[in-house]
Amino acid sequence: MVLDKAAVKNLDRTVTLDTGPVPYWQAVHAFYRAAGLVEDDVPFAAPPPGSGPSSGPRAVRRLQAPGVTNTIRLIDGEPPAAVVADRGFRVRALPANYGQNKYDDLKGEVTFHLDIDAAPGVPVREIVGVDVKKVTADGGRALAAAFPVPPYVGGFGWDGQMVMQQLAIATRDLNMDVTNLTENHQAVTLKTNGLRPKKLDELQGVVVARVVTPPEPVVTLGHVLKGTGEATADGQTVQVTGVKTVGGRTVLQVRNVTRPDSGEDVLNFPVQMKGQVRQFIRINRGTMRADPTRLPDFKLLDATGQPLKGLSARITSMGFDGTTMTQDVELTFDKPEHGADDLSLVLIGRRTAVVEMPFVLKDVPMP
Repeated sequence: MVLDKAAVKNLDRTVTLDTGPVPYWQAVHAFYRAAGLVEDDVPFAAPPPGSGPSSGPRAVRRLQAPGVTNTIRLIDGEPPAAVVADRGFRVRALPANYGQNKYDDLKGEVTFHLDIDAAPGVPVREIVGVDVKKVTADGGRALAAAFPVPPYVGGFGWDGQMVMQQLAIATRDLNMDVTNLTENHQAVTLKTNGLRPKKLDELQGVVVARVVTPPEPVVTLGHVLKGTGEATADGQTVQVTGVKTVGGRTVLQVRNVTRPDSGEDVLNFPVQMKGQVRQFIRINRGTMRADPTRLPDFKLLDATGQPLKGLSARITSMGFDGTTMTQDVELTFDKPEHGADDLSLVLIGRRTAVVEMPFVLKDVPMP
């Protein structure tokens, strides 16, 4: 967070606040209220060439924050009421004058944007979109969600553009900004039936996101000291290729075969064709990279499920053919005196999971 010195009257004012233990975003907004600050959602544009330094209340201001990304600019103002801040994701309605908000009287639609941010520690890969459940305006009038065909997006080509348009049609239950699927600002479009609402009394929805799970067992293989065995899960195959003794220690030879594409998230969208719903759009949205030099996280567990101490591992050979990654690994350990036949080999990894977070916003300003 950076104070915008050109938009804060008194930079030296003192703020005292004791929130007690509260969720992260609640603490942030409690500070905003105590300090009389709001987040500045107006993007800074570069001045026209040759115009020289700009001036005035909305002058171009370059805030220096070395090494800081996703900096929040704070200015004087009253924090908005339309915010949900007590969960892992903060949902905040952007101001009515936000640049991309608009009312289309010809189509009878209003488009506004929600800012969705994860709390620190929530490993988000993507904010997929907002599922609108119920909307009321002007004293209880119900509004329905609209699903417009997205504008042309340069760089996708004809086939890519068709997929993006079909994607917007196919989801039907999600409002998605298909021009930038990783942007925190999510567009929501509503049908107004010719009546322009001044605000929404209530918006009920669900944030849909893809997160990375904590490390967990992916593949488990039992009775590994038999020298053979194989198990496959989530696109990964673990195979015991041999057991030998070196210098009084046991060496377990393991082959780890991974298909990076199968470990990524693949979404299939239903599209109605000739009266039938068919799953024919297959969009790979993962970002995994094959890295044969990265040592797999193997653990050897005894009969009680406890990991063996003193385990060392090294990669003896590796390869990647563009589709499949193969790693040969040697695990060296001291063979336990009891229960050696019950040793299990576990590969630890992370998965991508889709999560849904319901929310309710009140008094949402409309453009």
